[in-house]
Amino acid sequence: MHVIADSRMPEKAKKQLARIAQPLWLEPNKKVYPSISAHPDIFFCQHPKMLIVAPEISEIKSKELDKAKINWISGDKNPGTKYPETAVYNAVALSRLLIHNIKHTDRKIIEQYNPSECLAVNQGYTRCNLISLDEQHFICSDKGISQQLKSINKSVLYIEPNQIRLAGHKHGFFGGCCGICQQQLIFCGNPEYLKEYESLLRFTYNAGYQIVSLSNEVLTDVGSLLFIS
Repeated sequence: MHVIADSRMPEKAKKQLARIAQPLWLEPNKKVYPSISAHPDIFFCQHPKMLIVAPEISEIKSKELDKAKINWISGDKNPGTKYPETAVYNAVALSRLLIHNIKHTDRKIIEQYNPSECLAVNQGYTRCNLISLDEQHFICSDKGISQQLKSINKSVLYIEPNQIRLAGHKHGFFGGCCGICQQQLIFCGNPEYLKEYESLLRFTYNAGYQIVSLSNEVLTDVGSLLFIS
């Protein structure tokens, strides 16, 4: 198991993560703003069949990705310097459902789906805010996305984002502080600090998932933990 992660994530969490999976550390990229400059979900889109990688990052990471035997393709665009150009890969890509602000999605991601499989939302930072446990269960820190998922009969737990830290901003987002490894929802920090913790426990348990904390610190948005087997 490999994991793509921000090289600047808190040291305690970083050490614990390396015990779970082999890290491919992402270094800051000066072409996007500093707080997200090493966030995996800015440069990678994790589709069930492949990893779609920003061209500039694919040049840097191609040898590592190939050595890890990760199935990947290069995307069409590099993220730009500001939103929404920074959000072109920040989609939630499931087997038969793409959730993103489709106006900004990289073409190589769109090509994996029929139009009927695309759920267009207003939030470009979709993956920052949203994580899918499976095709039916979602945890989200954006009210608009939550409402749209509920409208198509998905089970959604909403988490207030102001409880998650992100350097240089008032707060981070829920999807950015965690990732899925097999049947575990793994957090950069400890979700027990969340006011919705009991609801989170029930929701994940009912979906067949366990919660794992990488440290006892407040949750930190590290641009998602992308686990790849």
